[in-house]
Amino acid sequence: MELLTSQISRECNEWLDVVGYFFKEVFMGFFSKMLAVGIETVLTPIDVLKDVATLGGVTVDRDEPYTLSRLKDIKNTMENALDDLKR
Repeated sequence: MELLTSQISRECNEWLDVVGYFFKEVFMGFFSKMLAVGIETVLTPIDVLKDVATLGGVTVDRDEPYTLSRLKDIKNTMENALDDLKR
């Protein structure tokens, strides 16, 4: 009986380790990246204003407008978040 109890306990611990890893690595990574996307989205209007003030970054010698850089960052973060879910 004690052998059966220890085997069940070991299997439960292994299962909990898998669930804990999945939650920690996948969901927490996904949610933190989604939070970053939300923050970057909120900051996008500021970049639009910076583009208006600098004529799309021309007056400060930027290769691309601030808004375009922000949207690329949002896209990359979203792709990374989706990759976390695919693992």
